[in-house]
Amino acid sequence: MTARWTTVWLRLHDFVLKSLPKRRAVVATDATGFSGRKRPSREVDHGMKATQDWVKTHAAFEADSFIVLSYEWTGSKVHESQMFKSVWDRVPSNVTPKRSLADSAYFSEKCLAVAKQHGVTPFHVVKKNARHFKKPVTLYEKMVSFWQHWPNRAAELYGKRNRAETAFSMIGGQFDHRIRCRTENGRENVVRGKIAAHNIRMLDWLSFKSAN
Repeated sequence: MTARWTTVWLRLHDFVLKSLPKRRAVVATDATGFSGRKRPSREVDHGMKATQDWVKTHAAFEADSFIVLSYEWTGSKVHESQMFKSVWDRVPSNVTPKRSLADSAYFSEKCLAVAKQHGVTPFHVVKKNARHFKKPVTLYEKMVSFWQHWPNRAAELYGKRNRAETAFSMIGGQFDHRIRCRTENGRENVVRGKIAAHNIRMLDWLSFKSAN
């Protein structure tokens, strides 16, 4: 698969998303791996993935529709937090995020600042042993304080985050979590093709749902 296909998949992704109406959306961010292995990414130990031929997809999902709004493709050793800004900067202009949901891989001050720059409140999970701050100042300290003082409210607002994992499972279940190409460009295009097919499938499901 040549580099020309990369352009085709990117244009198709942009065309599908830009054809949708303007809307506000809860955005959930997550990452998953693809490889030629038989086992899905979430069933493989992180240490083993670091030594195998995994590639990583970092994506922002519209939580209510499971649509992939934007994504980046990297090697397996790139941490999720490193790609948060890049993924969020590519969210389509016809989508206005109203909340950022992410797991503990994205609790750093830099990730929280990116969400704030896009005009949203970040609800990212913090570690259970996070230090208590009497007078929170930074975005991280304020988020920790919120989780510690209002855990039920925080959990309620964070609830749709697992839909990002569900969407990745849908992509793997419908279009296979394995990639059989050996070249880097071929692997990239296979992943892009899966995401484009998933978005089209979700639009078809949403149109059927609204019609009934």
